[in-house]
Amino acid sequence: MVQAQKPQTPVVLPAVDRVIQMPAVQALGAQYSHTAVVRAIRSLLSEMRQAMLEGAALPAEALQALSLARHLQARLEAAFQPSLRRVFNITGTVLHTNLGRALLPAEAVEAVRAVMTQPCNLEYD
Repeated sequence: MVQAQKPQTPVVLPAVDRVIQMPAVQALGAQYSHTAVVRAIRSLLSEMRQAMLEGAALPAEALQALSLARHLQARLEAAFQPSLRRVFNITGTVLHTNLGRALLPAEAVEAVRAVMTQPCNLEYD
């Protein structure tokens, strides 16, 4: 016999305005623009809403001000992290020294050798 699950007590997510008014979240306004903070809040609340619709239970502390502020801080830091990274540009080295060049099959080497040992009609712009 299959027992029906008890419906969970519905969790009411706070409005964006209420989240913005939390002192822990207001501190983020000093570091990031109002638009960026609002966008992060909307995204976080949307993900929480989607998780609840899929049946996931939110932890009790998920809606507390400090928890929300920590999640928002992490999102904003990730969004505003510089995307440029240091790289080594050795393209010229690889191209001009054939470093890392794949070996040619014997047939290709023979075809090139045959053309290179006699005059040919090579044209280029």
